[in-house]
This record gives sequence, structure tokens and C-alpha cells, in this order.
Amino acid sequence: MTHTDTSCNAYSSYGSFWHVNETSSSEEFSAAFSSLDKVMKLEGKQITKDSLSRVILVTVGSCRYYVKLYYSGGKGLRRYLGRSRARSEWENLKYFDALKIQTPKLVAYGSEVRFGVFRRGALITEEVANVDDLACLARQGSPRFLEKVWIRKVMVQIASYTKRLHDAGFVHKDLKWRNILVTHSDNPRVFFLDCPSGRREYGFMLKRGIIKDLACLDTLAKDRLPARDRLWFYKAYTGQDRIRAADRWMIGKILAFFEKRRMRHREPWRFEFKSFLRHHH
Repeated sequence: MTHTDTSCNAYSSYGSFWHVNETSSSEEFSAAFSSLDKVMKLEGKQITKDSLSRVILVTVGSCRYYVKLYYSGGKGLRRYLGRSRARSEWENLKYFDALKIQTPKLVAYGSEVRFGVFRRGALITEEVANVDDLACLARQGSPRFLEKVWIRKVMVQIASYTKRLHDAGFVHKDLKWRNILVTHSDNPRVFFLDCPSGRREYGFMLKRGIIKDLACLDTLAKDRLPARDRLWFYKAYTGQDRIRAADRWMIGKILAFFEKRRMRHREPWRFEFKSFLRHHH
């Protein structure tokens, strides 16, 4: 049986529970979100679906919410051991909030566990108005990418958020443009989301994770942004005006991270590295 727990320590144990972050006098809100059973039965516009979960968009009262429904704890041993993907995702959103990284408002979350095995779970976030994910803007060929001031306002926020995570020893592991929301306003706001795989790492794994995060960000950037803007982003991330020898090593690792895939479709990364650094001065 699941239960509703509105205390701040609602997820302190690994049993079954349902937590609502805010109280509402709306009968519609209570009817939709007051228990995990009710949430799992919700119907709405399907946004995404895979073997582990699906996301639907529902309207309750005057607000719209994204509801992510999990049917499995994860792949392989993760189905039975450690944190489920659902738990990782809501705990990571709460961690981002603690680091003052903007995320969609987390409304409710919880899971059902039987005999220590994850059975189902859900998390609900409130829709952010007037946004698109960065990958969507790139696919649409948004004219915003031609506005140097706008794109740098976006980049400096992404660089700041990413550096905060890495300084805390946390790696996102899927820091792609599709997981970054941006408002359409002249003073854009950036939101991070969808991070079920992220975690704290140490030593070699932390260094590799940092390189992967930056390489993921550069995957679409290399096709949509000039090299000078990509280099500007790296400087904003490091907080430096100059590229040092250690930075050259790091940039080489970032460009080479997806080398095998790039080698089939583009010029070798070593040539790209030399071309990239021409914009340093």
C-alpha cells in the first residue's frame, strides 16, 4: 500500500510512499494527484514513451503538468538493487534546486516497492510557460541562434549550472540539448531536467564524467554554433579568459570523446581541435 507523506523527510526510507510538495484546496488537484494509485491511472497527451516509462501532459484546473510514470526500476541489476530511476530523477531534481539550478517545479513524487523490488513510481512537474528544449530550437532553425547576445545569455547560464554540478562532484551523464529548457524571452531563463542517471562520482570516474557532460553539450553545438562561441562557452565554464596548456588537453578530450562516431561522418577530431583553437586569439 502506498501512503501520502507531506513531511520533508518523506523519502528517507526505501519503502512505498507518495509525497505531495504543495497543498491545494482544489478538488481537481486532489482528485488527480492525492495518491500514487490515482496518478498511475491518469490519462493525457503522450509526450514520450520507452520500455521503462512514459511521460504524459495533463491539465488540472488552470495549470498543466508533466507526469512521468515509471513501470520499472531500471535496466539490468538496477531493477533490483540500488536507487530506482524514478527515485534518482526526483532526488536529482531536489539536489539541483539545492544548488540553485533552475528546474521545472517538482509537484509530487513517489513509488511502490514490494519485497524490496520496485514496482511502479511517478513524478510530476509543473509546466514551464513559453519554453522549448534547446534541441527543438536547433531542429526548427530558430533565428535566436543568430542573435549573439541572446545565445550568450543562454550559454552563460548553462556554463554556470554545469560548473556548479561538477564542482559538487556530480555528473549529469546525459547533458544533451534536449534536456535543457530555454524560455523564448529576450532575457532567457534556462532549466535543467530529466536526469535519472546523474550521480556523484570520484577520481577517474568524476574526470571522465565531466568530459562526457561537456562533450554531450558540444554534440549539437558543433553544428549550430561557430567555433568562437563554443570556445567562449568553455571559457565561461572555467571562468578564465585565457586557454592554458591544461585547457588544451581538456578540449582535446572533449572533442575526442565521441571520436569513433565522428570519424565515420566528419573530419578527424585532431583536425577539428586545431581548427577550434584558431579562434582562441
